[in-house]
Amino acid sequence: MKKLGIAGAALSVVGLVACAASEQSGGAADWKDNFTVAKSRLAGVGRNPYFILEPGYKLTFAAGKETLVITVLEETEVVDGVTTRVVEERETEKGQLAEVSRNFFAIDPGTGDVYYFGEDVDEYKDEKIIGHEGAWRAGINGAKFGLMMPGTPKVGDKYYQESAPKIALDRAEVVGLAETLETPAGTFKDCLRVKETSAIEKGSSLKIYAPGIGLIKDDEFVLTKVEKGESDEAKEAVDPLPKPAKITMDKAREPALQQAKGKVASEELELEDEDGYLVYNVTVKFNGENYEVLVDAGSGKVVGIEIE
Repeated sequence: MKKLGIAGAALSVVGLVACAASEQSGGAADWKDNFTVAKSRLAGVGRNPYFILEPGYKLTFAAGKETLVITVLEETEVVDGVTTRVVEERETEKGQLAEVSRNFFAIDPGTGDVYYFGEDVDEYKDEKIIGHEGAWRAGINGAKFGLMMPGTPKVGDKYYQESAPKIALDRAEVVGLAETLETPAGTFKDCLRVKETSAIEKGSSLKIYAPGIGLIKDDEFVLTKVEKGESDEAKEAVDPLPKPAKITMDKAREPALQQAKGKVASEELELEDEDGYLVYNVTVKFNGENYEVLVDAGSGKVVGIEIE
């Protein structure tokens, strides 16, 4: 992934993947490279403040005589057991097609985290494909999915975006949340600033993301145009949290575990028909029994507990 970044369902946990969270050393700092997330809760459409994953959404960039167009396609692709959204990058140099990549993303509707599952790459010269450098897919040859964009980024966050041994080990560090940038597409404030490096290559890359838009600067490339999709799937896209919900699934675990001290066995977001409440249903296993704890998705308070 040489240049990429677009701004920013029932939630059920069937099984954890990617092992327990761990960190990979990166010099003096540690970089998160394994992510605890349930594949069953990932979606191919949605958005967070800095990454829009909705079909038809398109960003156009320019750098001198070079152009970069990033488009969220109608297509999906199953990668590592997950139905991902295909995002195409099309780069030209001096009017000639230089590279086309098809990138695979999925979003966690509960947290807004966007995960990166790999990319197919076609490199061009004189209108002919000459290579596929940098191509990888999670689940093949030891490659694992990475975190492309946190749903709630914080300064100091460090994480791997790509985890494909000997091919792609790009990583990102959040270094700012208050950038202002003037571009041909407009002036944007309160922007996210990300520094990208690689564990196998020298140098660094700067990316800036605007709230509600996504990527607006990628090194020398600057945003010139934003086009919003009008597809049916984009119109039906689910926000990272349903409107009545004020807390995420992660926040709901805390009060649930205070009521039933054990290990979370499953969790889901559902509308309780009995009282009309939107609640998180957190099942906690303790002493051989399952405790079903209902946490109000608006207030974060426990509203019920049952032993199954």
